[in-house]
Amino acid sequence: MLPRRMTAAVPSLPLPPLQGYLFALIVVLVAWLLSFVSNVFIGPPISVLPLVMAIVLAAGAGGLNSGLLSTVVGLAIVYLNIRSHDGAGLLNSRGVLTLVFFSLLGVMISVLCEMLYRYRREALRQARFCEEAHDAIFAWQLEGPVLYWNRGADELYGFDRAAAFSATTHPLLGGENRAVFEDVKATLLRTGQWSGELRHRTSDGREVRVESRMRLIRDGAELTVVEADRDITERMHTLTALREADRRKDEFLATLAHEIRNPLAPIRSELEIMRVARGNPEIIEHSRAVMERQLAHLVHLVDDLMDVSRITRGKLELRREKLALDAALQAALETSRPLIEAAHHNLVLNLPQEPLYLLGDLIRLAQIFSNLLNNAAKYTPAGGRITLTATRINAEAVIEVRDSGVGIAAEALPDIFEMFAQANRARGLAHGGLGIGLALVHGLTEMHGGTVHAESGGVGLGSAFTVRLPALQVEQHQIADAQPAVLRPAVVRLRVLVADDNRDAAESLAMLLTMLGHEVRAAHDGVQAVDQAEQFRPDLILMDVGMPKLDGLQAATQIRSFAWGATPVIVALTGWGQEADRKRSKAAGCDEHLVKPLDIERLTALLAQLAQRRA
Repeated sequence: MLPRRMTAAVPSLPLPPLQGYLFALIVVLVAWLLSFVSNVFIGPPISVLPLVMAIVLAAGAGGLNSGLLSTVVGLAIVYLNIRSHDGAGLLNSRGVLTLVFFSLLGVMISVLCEMLYRYRREALRQARFCEEAHDAIFAWQLEGPVLYWNRGADELYGFDRAAAFSATTHPLLGGENRAVFEDVKATLLRTGQWSGELRHRTSDGREVRVESRMRLIRDGAELTVVEADRDITERMHTLTALREADRRKDEFLATLAHEIRNPLAPIRSELEIMRVARGNPEIIEHSRAVMERQLAHLVHLVDDLMDVSRITRGKLELRREKLALDAALQAALETSRPLIEAAHHNLVLNLPQEPLYLLGDLIRLAQIFSNLLNNAAKYTPAGGRITLTATRINAEAVIEVRDSGVGIAAEALPDIFEMFAQANRARGLAHGGLGIGLALVHGLTEMHGGTVHAESGGVGLGSAFTVRLPALQVEQHQIADAQPAVLRPAVVRLRVLVADDNRDAAESLAMLLTMLGHEVRAAHDGVQAVDQAEQFRPDLILMDVGMPKLDGLQAATQIRSFAWGATPVIVALTGWGQEADRKRSKAAGCDEHLVKPLDIERLTALLAQLAQRRA
């Protein structure tokens, strides 16, 4: 909140010096005339009184200096009056006492007026600070009306001064809070003060939460309470949101542990099966297929987490191209169909006969639709119905995924696309999930310039998710189907150095490359990697970043410092895939930065490129 300017200034007394002196002379001259008149008609003692009054006026209006000036001038007038009555010669004792008394009285009046002015000015300043405070400050009698009401109270509660002053007892607490008010009064009477949180009612009935401090002032039988309230409504809303986010985070971590254990359990079992299979090719092939599927599931979990993180930080880049919507839908169906068929769902497709074209990222669009289809399959009881509809409405492609599943409660719909939010949709349908799939859908859809909307009739009544994306008016064009990469025996034998402190990872990758016909060596720390590279002079170095003695980036820097170090292609392998990590790898001299687990397609492309270079 911006600081509010004070709407009024403290009164400018005393007068400026020149005006104060002029005022002092004027009042003294007027007093002299009055003194002259009183001297003629009344007598000498009374003639001094106008001059004393002049000192009071001068000191009150001009401060100490003006009071002293009027005292000096008045003293001269009194002296002249005494001389005019007593004649020439020395003053008698009465005259001297009169002058001394007048001088002391003038000084005392001047000093007293200056002290009163300073006290008054400080009181006015403090009152103005209290009036202009953003906190609500007011005073009320413990069993009576409101006595003081500042602007902060007016702005916070909406009661103007007239309405507040006309109220009896405490005007803010609703009837439901009377018990709280009685406890507050009891504490005030017992200890003289109270502090805590209260719920007050504004003039329009709105509830606000305030941090309140009260102090009881006893003035005889009169008991007055001074209360200062600070609005913490927004702070409490923020705190509630943080607590909810923390709860979601805890639930997410528990779910993540559960989701990771699920694929790890069969991988561990299949490894044990392979150990006792004694070379049975059928059993080994079955175990390999199981582990491949479970590993793909693990990679998918990690990829989703990384994607959501990149979207949140604005680091995800789309590879936009003109493409047919059908291509993205077919890619999504290919991903989701095994899950749909495993649950024996009835999948209904309502796709347009005329092609729809979009400007987007094929992989990310397929990710949007596959996440929605997977959700429908997970949260629909076996044998349910899932409908995928795509159509063009005006300049938009509208895609709807509707299911006959467990539905979504009305209170869960507003937060359904929030990170880590899960609608608690039938835990018994045990596919679980991290609660990030719909957040990913929302983020990717918005990055494509579209919107996504969820609706449900309630629990047990199914749900529907509608994605709207900008459509293009373009001619039909061919889109090549992506073919999965296949590792084939090497045509050109390459020298490859695998550096990884994880011996199992290094040896398995080295074994794979050896089986493809390449010459391979392995190193298990940074120093060993530099030594092996100098002796072996490899064409390709697959360098793990996190190694002991010398990390992978330091090892790459040392290799590049040698004359022969400019030749090999160095690929950084790491679990860190942020943009800052890629920049560090490039600065260390790495040609590529690949995130673990190693992408077979990318490895195939690298080997092919190096083979062409050697050929």
